[in-house]
Amino acid sequence: DISRHALLSNHATSLVQYFHVCQRPEHLKKALDMYHHAIALCPTDGVDKQEILSRLSTALFYDYESNGSIEKLEQTRQIGERAIALQSPDHIRRPHCLRNLAYVYEVWFDKFGRNEDIDRAVTLHSTALSLLTLDHPHRHAFLMNLSTAFMRRYRHQGSMSDLDEAIRLQTHALEVSLS
Repeated sequence: DISRHALLSNHATSLVQYFHVCQRPEHLKKALDMYHHAIALCPTDGVDKQEILSRLSTALFYDYESNGSIEKLEQTRQIGERAIALQSPDHIRRPHCLRNLAYVYEVWFDKFGRNEDIDRAVTLHSTALSLLTLDHPHRHAFLMNLSTAFMRRYRHQGSMSDLDEAIRLQTHALEVSLS
């Protein structure tokens, strides 16, 4: 028996996909409303709530990309952090959720240039990478994401160790993708 919050969340996810393909803002707005309603119906801070928060965070980021609202970006960051806090350390989607949140911090850093934001992005990307098996099919992409964060930090702070690490990660990503 599927719960009402799960039905709402699943429908909202379909609307987000529709928005992603067709760029119709009314579908994204409806999806955001449905996610908020689904969260309100969740009985606990467990797996269901974490998953819905994660999906809401992604939808809010699409909303930010479509209208540039800093408020939406801040909501994306806050809800993403809450979703990660509720997620078990061995959750199968944890690396992906960490990566998505890291990217939000990179965008925040690009907007405001605060060192703590790029540092948080590097930490999140590093943690995400550490959770992957060596033969994970997307390991090279996670290596490149972390490399990009180190490059951003290098461009802002000028630390050669960040540039060295970015190049090392890029080299490793290339090796992984060719093996």
